[in-house]
Amino acid sequence: MNLHRFLLKLAFLTIGFFHSEAIQAQDAKTYAAKGDEAFVKNRFDEAIEYYTKAIKEDDKFAMAYANRGYSYIWHKKMNEIQRLNFAIRDCSKAIELQPDSASFYYYRSEAFAEKGWADSAIVDLTEAIRLAEAQLSDTKNLIEYYEKRAALYKGEELYYPAIEDYKKLITLDTGNVDYYRNRFIAYYNTNQIDLALQDVSKCIELRPTYYGYYNNRGLCYNSLGEYELAKNDFLTNLNYRLDGGNPYINIISPLVRLNRFSEANFFYNLYLNNKNLYENLPRPKGLPSFLDEPSFKFYKHFIKAVTHVNYNKQEEALRSLDSASLFFNSRINDTTNKTRRGYMDVLYLRGYILEKQGLYAEAKTNFEQSLVIDPRQPDIREALQRLQLSMAKARTRGIDKTLPVINGLFIDTVKTSAQDPVTDSITVKIRGTATDESGMIQSLKINDLSYSFEEDGFFRHSVKKKNGDSSNIIITVIDSANNSNAYTISNDEKVRGGKVSITADPTASPMGKYYAILIAEKDYVDDGYDDLQYPVIDANNLKNILIDKYTFDAENIDTLYNRSREDILEAIIARCKALDKKDNLLIFYAGHGDTTVDINKDVNGYLVPTSAKKGLTSYNITSEEIKKALLTNKVQHVLLLLDACYSGTFTRGEDDKEVKGDVWKQLETPSRKVMTSGNVETVPDKSFFIRYVTEFLTNNQKDYVSANDLWEYVYKGIRDHSKETGSTQYYSPQYAAITGVGDKGGAFIFERRK
Repeated sequence: MNLHRFLLKLAFLTIGFFHSEAIQAQDAKTYAAKGDEAFVKNRFDEAIEYYTKAIKEDDKFAMAYANRGYSYIWHKKMNEIQRLNFAIRDCSKAIELQPDSASFYYYRSEAFAEKGWADSAIVDLTEAIRLAEAQLSDTKNLIEYYEKRAALYKGEELYYPAIEDYKKLITLDTGNVDYYRNRFIAYYNTNQIDLALQDVSKCIELRPTYYGYYNNRGLCYNSLGEYELAKNDFLTNLNYRLDGGNPYINIISPLVRLNRFSEANFFYNLYLNNKNLYENLPRPKGLPSFLDEPSFKFYKHFIKAVTHVNYNKQEEALRSLDSASLFFNSRINDTTNKTRRGYMDVLYLRGYILEKQGLYAEAKTNFEQSLVIDPRQPDIREALQRLQLSMAKARTRGIDKTLPVINGLFIDTVKTSAQDPVTDSITVKIRGTATDESGMIQSLKINDLSYSFEEDGFFRHSVKKKNGDSSNIIITVIDSANNSNAYTISNDEKVRGGKVSITADPTASPMGKYYAILIAEKDYVDDGYDDLQYPVIDANNLKNILIDKYTFDAENIDTLYNRSREDILEAIIARCKALDKKDNLLIFYAGHGDTTVDINKDVNGYLVPTSAKKGLTSYNITSEEIKKALLTNKVQHVLLLLDACYSGTFTRGEDDKEVKGDVWKQLETPSRKVMTSGNVETVPDKSFFIRYVTEFLTNNQKDYVSANDLWEYVYKGIRDHSKETGSTQYYSPQYAAITGVGDKGGAFIFERRK
């Protein structure tokens, strides 16, 4: 065959090959078009069959794979697992063949979302949005991608990225009320109430006859302390819609804050009457409200307390509030913050009742704890000012006749011998807590000499006597109204005088239960803070050790991961109020820390939650707020482990009150201690502190071991590590008492599982 004929034949063969391919491609498109027609008519079996034929004709036909995958998503009559797996397989093949198609990523995200793989769906939608924006595609598709991603963020309670998506959607469609409504929910759940108020007001502007928006705006006003405005919005909702249960209950909170208890009681009774009225109607069935949710069981007890206050039954009201606190504490691990306002109402009402009873110090603590959780409560600020005036008047007018008392008085005698008999002496160690129901302690004297005491009235002093001195020791405590009470300690250590409790031998009573709050802040919203890698890993590791090796039951361990300042403080307050005097509480915090320097050059330290904003300290947690959260707890021991930069500022100026002696001696004496990973310095994400904490607790073989022993191991480990590695960074861990909240010098005791 000559060259000309060979080339001619090759040309015909090539033309034939491409002609055959063209026919196949045309057939594939025909089948795909028939598949599209069947899909539109919801005949998904038929659509899948046509797309399959198209793929057989052209196995590189990306659109056919994508459309077959999308048909599987909609084919609800198929086995769910099978159809979603097929959908993901086909969409993945389409992406492989045509990776620049935004719609293919969108299709696969739908399969991931229905399968419950929200993270994967969000990743695909993010890529779909990137491609669509780069290619300047149809705005309608772009809106759909943003809507789907925003809904996923919201469903996963990732409110901050959801807010950003709704911002974008509002720029694309400014008149869509749903975007404002959903962004309101995200703002409300991230405690950005001012912004939430703006969005819900916009909803009312766009759709004024949808009266549920008035209920939502009432929630915002109530959170901002605008109680009259809140009440009016709830009333507006009720005036037009009587078949919604929530406004009946929501209106109780602002009315209580306005001290209008009879009106609050009226609306609750109206709710109960209408609930019975609607019971037999098909819609709504029994007037449903958030009170039907298990997490709001505590609020029913709060409402019962409101009823008692209305009828001037203060003691019954306090008992109902005790029940409210117990039920609220059981839902600390709930990841939503929708119950927070209700719990602040519990604290407020307790403070209100205690103030009426003249128990100003206790009232002050409850008011302050509510204010610690959320400072936007003008009524509580007014109440605290009112309390100061009441306490001052009680002092000046002599109204306060209640004698101060000493609780937990402990006496220990140590004889010191010397070669010279003249210098032989006896040291009497005395400690206790001076308290006054109506006010505060003004001074403490021992044998007419003034001695210091802490904010909570705790004192610990030693008095020396010569051998043979038979004189008594007299302790005098004086309150702010100049009421005094004297206690006489005789030479044989017997106490005479006012009522006093002597510390009991702990070996005669069983150990209390063990509780823990594990806080791990890892994913920070503000770009000013780097995300951390290890806090959640460290907290989970510590949790497993406490459960497996020590007497911490799983149900008694609260885990707060990536939570706000309000969540953290609320959890500590609620847990402390629910525990018994024999119980023990361990609090662990891992996350960022920060500092500021005031005009006096003093360094102030903060714990930085994930919701914090760089440069705005009001979003952080101070040592004073931690102290207020721990006030009035009855537990025997509290140990706070802080693994954060600058955490040493939480121990600054604290005196060492360690009780020497064996474990039982340390156990019998209440303690409030803090142990930190460093001083006023940065510490690494991969923590040496938690490494040595967990190492000690894992290797310990003793049945009972104290926090003092843990501290010695941690301190030595961190210092030795720096020396061995030749590190230029020298960490200074700290361990000290938390003053003003009930530390008496004891130590937290870890009890190993038998």
